[in-house]
Amino acid sequence: ESEGAAAKSAHTNRSANTVRLPAGSSDGDLAAAIAAAGPRGTVIVEAGIHTETSSVMITDPVTILGEEGAVIEFDSDPATTSLSRIDAGFHVKNTRQVKIQGLEIRDNDAGSTAILIEGSEHVSIEDNRITDFQFGVLVESADHATLDGNDIGMSSGRLPVRSFGILVVNGFGNHVRNNTVSEATFGIFVSGE
Repeated sequence: ESEGAAAKSAHTNRSANTVRLPAGSSDGDLAAAIAAAGPRGTVIVEAGIHTETSSVMITDPVTILGEEGAVIEFDSDPATTSLSRIDAGFHVKNTRQVKIQGLEIRDNDAGSTAILIEGSEHVSIEDNRITDFQFGVLVESADHATLDGNDIGMSSGRLPVRSFGILVVNGFGNHVRNNTVSEATFGIFVSGE
């Protein structure tokens, strides 16, 4: 069975699978791998550079694990002066039990948001290296998220406007621990309960 047919079959059955994303992947490949993994599936991002020019939407429970040396480079637009226009690399929306771990996530210039968690529960963002975004991780109306062991920063002098390493706008029971934030206007800013 061809890879395309296997991915389509996995997506149709919506069963949990483990899918490998080979180095050099580009636009749409990561989203296709997430769909092929299915709810509660796993995507292994292989070492090497992967490029995406638009947001990767995550609406089902899934685990995305990076091998050592796995880099995802986004091309997102900077946010304006308000939060009404957020261009996220990963957009975790209205779901639960998502894990993103072990990746280097960067923007090719200075983008808006690496990871946006919106309206979701029990999302885990662990052991990632995030660079060159106005918002490293932005939590909006999400509960019980865990942000642990991430290294978030800016390349010195790249971003002329304010930036946040981690911004928790609102939510209940979120945990922020063991993160390192550098070269941001606000390192960690939390509100909510």
